[in-house]
Amino acid sequence: GKGLGRRLLAAAAQMALAEAPGLGLDLHVYAANAQARGFYRRLGGLESLAEKETAPDGSTQAYQRIWWPNPAALIP
Repeated sequence: GKGLGRRLLAAAAQMALAEAPGLGLDLHVYAANAQARGFYRRLGGLESLAEKETAPDGSTQAYQRIWWPNPAALIP
């Protein structure tokens, strides 16, 4: 609630624009993490369908890809 998440995404957006302009910005979040997914959607992130991947502990977890076609929208 102090704006850290927004600032981190803004910094990531600046890096994405500098290193790969025109490719957007994406991240993966566990599908069960509804709070994070809601946060990213409120910031304009687009969700893919849930996919599964193997977590570091060997379990299978569903995740969502969140994508911003124009990362500049994340920069205040």
